[in-house]
Amino acid sequence: MPTVIKENNVYNIELMSSNCGNNFPKFQIGSAQSTTATVIQDKTASTPVGGSFHLTFKGSSKVVNTAMTAKELKNLIEINFPDAGVVSVEREGNCANFNYTVTFLTRPGKQPKLQIRDMGLEVSDTGGLTGSNVSVSLVVLEHGRLMYQPITGDLLRTSHDKPQVAVNINGIPSICSGDCKFEWTQASTPTVTAISPTTEQHTSYPESVTITGTGFSSTLADNKVMMGTSSESECTVTAASSTSITCNLGRGSLGQHKVDVIIKDKGRAKHPTSGDVKFEFISGINSVAPSTVGLGGGVTLTLSGYGFHDNALVTIGGASCTIISITDQLVKCTLPPNTAGMKSVTLTQNGITLNAPTQVNYDASVTVKISSISPASTAVEGNIIYIGWRGEEGVDNIGGGTLVIQGSGFGSNGTLKIGDIEVATTTFGDTEVRAELPPLPPGNHQIKLFISPNGYAVLSSTNQLAEIEVILKLQNVFPRLGSVLGGTRLTLTGEGFTTNKNLIEVKVGEHICNVETAIQTQIVCLIEYTGKTHEINNTGRHYEFGESHAWNILKANVKVGDRVRWSWQYPTFVSGIAIRIEQTADESSTTYIGNGGFRSGTTGVKNGQYTHTFTRVGTYHYWSGFANDIGSLILRGIIEVEPWTSSIQNVTLKVAGYEATYVTNSGVADPTDNSNCPGVTKTCTDPNLTGNSNGRFSFSFLNCTTPNVTSINPRNGTTETSIHISGYNFHTTNCNNEITVDNALISVTDSNTTSLTCNVNPSTSLSIGVSHPVSIRINNYGYAVLDILGDINRTFGLKPMVSSLSPAAGSLGGKTSVTLTGSGFEGTMADSSVLIGGFPCEITSLTYTQIVCKTPSSVSTGVKIVQFTVKSISAEMCQNCNFEYKADVTPVISSVTPVTLTGENTELTITGTYLEQQGGGISGTSVKVGGESCYVTSTSPTEVICNITTVPCGTQKVELWVTGKGKATSGGSNDQITSQSIISSVTPSTGSIHGGTILQIDGNGFKQGQTTVTVGGKACNIEDLNLAQIKCKTPSNSAGTFNIAVSVQNCLNYPSKSFQYTMADTPVVSSINPQQASSGTSVTISGDKFSANSIDNKVMIGDITCAITSAGTNSLQCTLGAKVAGTYPIIVEVMGKGLSNSHVTFTYSMTATAVSPNSEVKYV
Repeated sequence: MPTVIKENNVYNIELMSSNCGNNFPKFQIGSAQSTTATVIQDKTASTPVGGSFHLTFKGSSKVVNTAMTAKELKNLIEINFPDAGVVSVEREGNCANFNYTVTFLTRPGKQPKLQIRDMGLEVSDTGGLTGSNVSVSLVVLEHGRLMYQPITGDLLRTSHDKPQVAVNINGIPSICSGDCKFEWTQASTPTVTAISPTTEQHTSYPESVTITGTGFSSTLADNKVMMGTSSESECTVTAASSTSITCNLGRGSLGQHKVDVIIKDKGRAKHPTSGDVKFEFISGINSVAPSTVGLGGGVTLTLSGYGFHDNALVTIGGASCTIISITDQLVKCTLPPNTAGMKSVTLTQNGITLNAPTQVNYDASVTVKISSISPASTAVEGNIIYIGWRGEEGVDNIGGGTLVIQGSGFGSNGTLKIGDIEVATTTFGDTEVRAELPPLPPGNHQIKLFISPNGYAVLSSTNQLAEIEVILKLQNVFPRLGSVLGGTRLTLTGEGFTTNKNLIEVKVGEHICNVETAIQTQIVCLIEYTGKTHEINNTGRHYEFGESHAWNILKANVKVGDRVRWSWQYPTFVSGIAIRIEQTADESSTTYIGNGGFRSGTTGVKNGQYTHTFTRVGTYHYWSGFANDIGSLILRGIIEVEPWTSSIQNVTLKVAGYEATYVTNSGVADPTDNSNCPGVTKTCTDPNLTGNSNGRFSFSFLNCTTPNVTSINPRNGTTETSIHISGYNFHTTNCNNEITVDNALISVTDSNTTSLTCNVNPSTSLSIGVSHPVSIRINNYGYAVLDILGDINRTFGLKPMVSSLSPAAGSLGGKTSVTLTGSGFEGTMADSSVLIGGFPCEITSLTYTQIVCKTPSSVSTGVKIVQFTVKSISAEMCQNCNFEYKADVTPVISSVTPVTLTGENTELTITGTYLEQQGGGISGTSVKVGGESCYVTSTSPTEVICNITTVPCGTQKVELWVTGKGKATSGGSNDQITSQSIISSVTPSTGSIHGGTILQIDGNGFKQGQTTVTVGGKACNIEDLNLAQIKCKTPSNSAGTFNIAVSVQNCLNYPSKSFQYTMADTPVVSSINPQQASSGTSVTISGDKFSANSIDNKVMIGDITCAITSAGTNSLQCTLGAKVAGTYPIIVEVMGKGLSNSHVTFTYSMTATAVSPNSEVKYV
């Protein structure tokens, strides 16, 4: 609403603009009675502030748009300036005059000042501030602080007239709850006046000294005496009084040391003003042994004496003697090899050199001699059970081999070392020693064959220790440059390699080069993809919602080609959470950026994972969507993608864990690629190359050699679709451009340096309906950068397609076997569907490139459309992939003779037209009657003859198929035949009145599941049935003759037969002995009409079989099975007769055979 004030015929009108409206037109006078009316505008509406400015914190800058809300600026600061922590932002004012108030919430204390730079004051592509006389400034309203209320005690101090003892724990002073003063007084100070003796005597061990003075303690443990600074220089107190301490000397270092005495509760003793009381440690060598050794050394030299220390060094004839052990009075060391003659022995410690009183004689006459060793050189891996550098286990016995040492005087035993590695010998003889070579580092290693007592054997030709050379030399690496993303195939040439790839480790810098082939002189490996995977998860802390509600990394710095893998997980008790990863335009946007952006899905999930590869330099913002039910939780982050920097990286080679020696000046030529598709290299330089080779073989990861892909089109198609890939640094030879779709290599059909054409090979069996990632490697530049935004734009999806259909025509009766050829036919037959004219074609077989089905029947001739779907995906059909029903290829049945079957072998004659396959032959025609095969014996176009026996009873259809044509049709009942209901015999004709007799009924047409048998109106339970025979078990009945009735559904009645129940065929059980027993007992059953053949009898006591051991017509013996105690009926079944009576019973008794435990322990 305007404000109007009238004063002295002047109207003052004030308008408040809405939504920062401005530049309004001035009021005009439309018409007036007075000609002196005027309009004066003394103020205009303020121009809104627009544009942007730079906000900087701790050296990082970000552009702020003046239209940002407080929430948007909060997101910008927290994500782009992680060191700022969580902040709150408030915006106040209007569009022409406003301010933001930023408060640091989680970074206590004084923070660095935010810096503002007006972009309008300098040249910038992003614009500057706009408006009327716009200025921007920053004012610190309040510095951060830490409030103490009240002030804690550790920040306060009190005054004292005497020194106080203060204790600090983790830098925090503790409180003194009592008297904490401390004073230094003469009365409390011990003194040392003398020590006796003043020098080591070495007359006994341990040596004892006496210290005199004042203020000592008579309690031994309260006195501590040190003569030097090491722990071994302490003198162990053995006696003490207030004026005297006696102690046993430790192993003090040579020379004079102050006698340091410390008394408990008093402190360190004071020495005379005339000078410190001191004690001197001395040393000396008394003897050395042995006096004579062989030239090879290896013998243990023992020095006897006194005052030896752990830092002692021994030399003999100027050569170092390797220390084995040192005590105060003995030094033992291993003698080195030396030339013949007398050698002086010296010991040096603490700057003092001692000479031994005697020398050691290196005597050639006592030296064991080696005449030869074989081999003179070997590879590093030896014979080992290995665990490869990737963790693979196995056995390798390629390198190394057997070391053979020949000579004389070896004796029958000794030890062997190669270098410092002990090696077990396999044979040891006076003239020959054998051992399996272990893994060894490259270089020359001494053969140390120790023969007691004179030491290591030497070569007879040199009088020196024999050596074996272990070879592992890298002499050439080719090529030496390639893609920054890896994928270059390297050939390493040298000596001493292995054929066991599991023992080889090749790295280029930190990147693994995966070994593809290896021989003794050459290794071929492929540098792995060098892009890193950066892990981001929801273990960060949200200022409001707490743990697990923020990303652990808010701003990740990655390089082109790197992957970022997000993962998030919440406990089961947390509900209402759904997170997705979705690229946005900026820190505050809540909408997907659209095509080209990355996205895990359109909806969120509680627990999930998503990976995206970044292939273009830039800043990428993302959010989680509204992560909780009420939309108050959002997880945000930024990915900063930086370009790859070309670099030089060293090539390292290890075999069996040992690193090779690098011979960079070997002169070995680059290898020649003689394969069908030799790789190519590209020579270029990069002025920004970093790193250096440090005298090693090196590899340059260069941007200028890196292939780059800018587009893939189309993104879906069939195996016949040409895929076009654009970019640069491709190769003109098709085979050198390796394109994979989901790791399946596809065929390149055309190529130049900027364009590739390819198609998916059906042999890859690539899954259909899936967007598969595409990757490209140029042989031998390396892996390409896919400089394409959006996951989906770097993929190719395969669709099924049918390229041909055969045959194209068939019978109106259907059942023509049609083969569809193409690609993408994956899954099972249940996953696929073929329709011909809208009706299902029954699938009989399926592969990835071929499907066979049997056509449905048709009521009319003509061409029918064929449709094919795989996993609900419609296949692309070839132009002529239709099927035609034709009368001239339709077999027709005119007549069948005879028209009845009895179950006997019958020859059928079928007449008609087109009854034979093209080219003739009985194998192309098949016949079934009522589903049963009629075996064809002859065919012609108009007649088929076949043989058949039993067929289900009733009227049955005759079906005929011809290969290449399909199923035959017929007119009316021309294809029908009657199978008669016949019973030819029933055996046996008599049986037990208790039932159980197995009846065998022979005849024709019996149907499984549709046949019933009764004897005297009672069911005879069928136990087995086929078209020609029934076996059933009779029910019980009284003695007499009864009708047998057989009934089959949908068939004429079978003729009636009879069965007689007789006492003569009824087994009788009269008694059992014993009448009561437990399992495992043998019992005798007496009665009548049993079988004398044991296998024809079966005894059941209850539901448990009693195993028969002997049988007679009146008696059976059997062994009881396991059964719960109780009384049970006895039934005997006799084959050919049936069941016995069941009124005789037997009682199973319960028997305890043992009790465990059989004693009890009582606790009282």
